[in-house]
Amino acid sequence: MPQYEWKINLRGIVLVVILLTAILSIFFINPETIPAGNGFGFDGVTYARMVSEIETMISEGELSEYYAQRIAPSLIVRAVLTTLSIPLEPDNIIFGFRVLNALLMVVAVSFWMLIARYIRLTLEGFWIGIAGLVLIFPNAKQLLYYPVLTDTFAFAIGLAMVWAHLTGRTVFVAVTAIVGAFAWQMAGLVGMALMASTLVTGGAPQRAQVDMWGNRFIIVILAVSAFAGLAIGLPYVFGIDLQQIIFSQRFSMDPFLLLLTNIPTLALSACFVSYLLVNAVATRWEPLLNIRQVATVIALLIAIAIIPNLIVSTIVNPDIPAPGINGYVEILKALLVIRVREGLVFLPIVSHAVYYGPVFLILLLLWRRVAHTTVEFGAGFVFVVAIFSVLSVFSESRFTFMLWPFIVTIVCKVVSETSLPRLTQIFVAIGAVGFSKVWLTINQGPWPKPDYEALFEWPKSVYFSSLGPWMSVGNYIVQGTIVALLFVLLYATMKQENTPR
Repeated sequence: MPQYEWKINLRGIVLVVILLTAILSIFFINPETIPAGNGFGFDGVTYARMVSEIETMISEGELSEYYAQRIAPSLIVRAVLTTLSIPLEPDNIIFGFRVLNALLMVVAVSFWMLIARYIRLTLEGFWIGIAGLVLIFPNAKQLLYYPVLTDTFAFAIGLAMVWAHLTGRTVFVAVTAIVGAFAWQMAGLVGMALMASTLVTGGAPQRAQVDMWGNRFIIVILAVSAFAGLAIGLPYVFGIDLQQIIFSQRFSMDPFLLLLTNIPTLALSACFVSYLLVNAVATRWEPLLNIRQVATVIALLIAIAIIPNLIVSTIVNPDIPAPGINGYVEILKALLVIRVREGLVFLPIVSHAVYYGPVFLILLLLWRRVAHTTVEFGAGFVFVVAIFSVLSVFSESRFTFMLWPFIVTIVCKVVSETSLPRLTQIFVAIGAVGFSKVWLTINQGPWPKPDYEALFEWPKSVYFSSLGPWMSVGNYIVQGTIVALLFVLLYATMKQENTPR
């Protein structure tokens, strides 16, 4: 283990507190609130209404299953405001969510310190984690600009799950999964997967590395798929309608063209998931054989599956359709052709790099080591990382936000076992601050009505530049160029090492 192993100490705590204080201070120096929904945002309108009118929504049958599964943050804000006799008015609700989000970030960072200490990260591994968890757009900018959301709650739940699972606290995993199920629907599924994995990997796995493909094979796959995507994508960017030129108007080729546009990202995801699963299957797991422990895990699994559904069924109106994408067929279609702008090749990669910062690029650069380390962390981590990779085919990074702490934990463990040159660390720090957009003024002009239109146009495009499906072509080109340049710089500087410590 490297000499400079990170341990919880006063200096580390002070530096993290200074960083969080600096982020908060920048907001108070330049306070901004999203104009949509009169400061509540888009989904935030419903979350805010749950704070002030939850009894009416339930009694009148106005609460859908979708929003009932995201009710926890609103109930917390309502309880605090009511206890302090603060009126449930719009400004107070927005402020309540801001305070809640700030406290949740403190909780999340505290869990990260515990995780870093438990898995014995080096000093640089710990701070790479801070860059990937704190200095990212949703946590450095959005949590105060657009506070009436459940994202920060889900993020903190994700870090709590990582710590509880790694330290073998199965009851705490179940509790966080049940609580998290009322902020982020995926929390219950992840909790059940982590819980079930302890039956298979109760002990440390016997490491087995299987190198399925060489780098040249991967490069060929990406080159061919990228060429196909560019062949379809570039004409769209330059306003050329291939539908009219090549294809008959009697047949719609749009889904096919969008699929080709997204082929490079699909190829990346398929290669990584295949490599990860093959290594997982080739690994000898140590199953959990203690009958009492097995009975406890099964009981907790049942609790995670039943309790949230039982509570939700008593307060919702099942006749209200859920917003967005529903059903396996729609999800599969969305993975392939929806939420992918036509012509914007590698849009998901650009979106995730902008949203999560340079740590996402390190994930791409160290993908083999990440796969091996994931397997060492157990079957639960294999499941989570595989789901993250599949959902990353979407260009909307928020879909994977609760899973991101698992990815950061693995990447930082890999970083701690290798040698990142100082120049690489500098580029990571610069990239993290840049992509966090903590320095950016978002409200640069009057917000045109209605809220859901003209998202690609200024000034709305300033905010949506970090959100893949609504990223304008101009923002895609500029940010994609920066992402590509940073990727090359990280690759070039990281090539200076590659020797395990």
